[in-house]
Amino acid sequence: DGVDYTGVRVVAAMKKVPATHWYLVVKIDRDEVFSALKGIIGQIVTITILIILTLAFFLVFLWWNQRAKFYKGKYEDELERLALIKHFDYILKYANDIILLFNKNYIIVEANDRAIDTYQYSRDELIGINVTELRSPEALSTIKKDLDLLEKNGYATIETIHRRKDGTTFPIEISARKVDIEGAKFYQSISRDISERKEAEETLMQSEERFRKVFEDSPFGMVMTGKDLGIIKVNSAFCKMLGYGEEELVGLTFKDFTHPEHISQDELSILRLVAKEIPIYHTEKRYIKKDLSIIWGSTTVNIIRNKEGEALLLFAMVQDITERKKTESDLIAAKEKAEESDRLKTAFLHNISHEIRTPMNAILGFSTLLNEPGIQEDERNQFIEVISQSSSQLLSIINDIVDLASIESGQVKLNVQKININEELRNLREQFSYKQEPVGISLNLKTTLEDSDGYISTDKTKLIQILSNLINNAFKFTKKGKITFGYVLKKNNLEFYVEDTGVGIPSEYQNRVFDRFYQVDSTISRHYSGTGLGLSICKAYVELLGGRIWLKSVPDEGSIFYFTIPYKQ
Repeated sequence: DGVDYTGVRVVAAMKKVPATHWYLVVKIDRDEVFSALKGIIGQIVTITILIILTLAFFLVFLWWNQRAKFYKGKYEDELERLALIKHFDYILKYANDIILLFNKNYIIVEANDRAIDTYQYSRDELIGINVTELRSPEALSTIKKDLDLLEKNGYATIETIHRRKDGTTFPIEISARKVDIEGAKFYQSISRDISERKEAEETLMQSEERFRKVFEDSPFGMVMTGKDLGIIKVNSAFCKMLGYGEEELVGLTFKDFTHPEHISQDELSILRLVAKEIPIYHTEKRYIKKDLSIIWGSTTVNIIRNKEGEALLLFAMVQDITERKKTESDLIAAKEKAEESDRLKTAFLHNISHEIRTPMNAILGFSTLLNEPGIQEDERNQFIEVISQSSSQLLSIINDIVDLASIESGQVKLNVQKININEELRNLREQFSYKQEPVGISLNLKTTLEDSDGYISTDKTKLIQILSNLINNAFKFTKKGKITFGYVLKKNNLEFYVEDTGVGIPSEYQNRVFDRFYQVDSTISRHYSGTGLGLSICKAYVELLGGRIWLKSVPDEGSIFYFTIPYKQ
């Protein structure tokens, strides 16, 4: 960088030519070098200035836009603030709650219209009053504690009693809070007259107390369950009914102590009750007590719902009707027995009329024949024998009827005497052997005691009548074979038996053959005759003698009748 011989500023380069003593010099004027750059630089400067101006304009525009938005937002916020202040003032003025603002000395500095209406003061009278003056005298004892709590926590919720200007009082609920206004401490309270709520609470409390008393003291079992049917509460009557303690029942469900036969019906009906298909559910079902015994309960289930109609609780009342059910069952059984008795009596009357007419017709008929002329002596004797047998048959029927009447009226008395049982049974066998000899059926007697040990004290007549009736029945229903009777000594009882090889008795009739007027089959009765009183008389006499009677029988093979009497010597 230098000046050439002409005095012009140049840029030159010089270098030795290799292998010679020459130097090569190259130069160019500086103006020539920078002339091309001047135009480019001018353009760059111009563009740069334009960019800077554009950027400055854009930044100014953004700044102006942001400021506009800022002031617009401030304006809108101010409008909203003014609206909120107006709205707050409106709420404060016309709020349904009592709103008070009081200073650190508890002097009221502001009050809304509701406060003025409630306390019956004018605004000028109310503002400046100490809040303690609004308390009723009986509630002043707690005011210091309440204010200390407000000061300590910065807030407090209080229930107390306030006084109006005219001296009347009312319960009030106060929600107070400490506030800071421009560095000064104030307290704001929002209060509400809770007279109606207190009255409602008192009414509810009285109602709950009445319900609790009814629930606890009710003679009927009462149960309250949740939606899941788990027991929440039971009364003492229900606990006593089932034999559980209250703590044992809580958490259980009705299914836990309901007889299995009723569970499915219960579940279906409860679902219908919850679905509002039925207003209440009433049933009579069996319950299983703690000792596993069974009782009957008349159960009524109602449902308690919320405002939306959803099920909240189930309330059940249970009455023990076990005695009533037993009475009903007894009445039904008595009715059926009476109907059966009437039927049997009707059949008996038809039967007895036939049984009486048969010997009576024979007596009357053959008595008339005795007066006929020309009757031979052997014929006369034969007629007399028929009359005698018919009279005996008629007398036997009448005796049965008289015996039954005596048993029914309770007039049968025992005539206890000492007898030798072996001797009496032998006499009985001889009488029947003679009487039944034409029949061709063997009659056997078996005794187990020696004659010296066979003395007992009993009613001879009734014992012989029992055995006679049983042996008569054996002969009546036995066509061939044998009849065996006797006794064995078992412990302190003589067990008598009469065994035959007759037609036998089907098992379904064996429990009823000792009933009055009952005969196994009317066709058999007509075949074999009889009044149907013999076995019932036997049963009554056996029980009167202090024993019992029963039988074993196989159809077409025969029967064995047993009875016992005490072995009293």
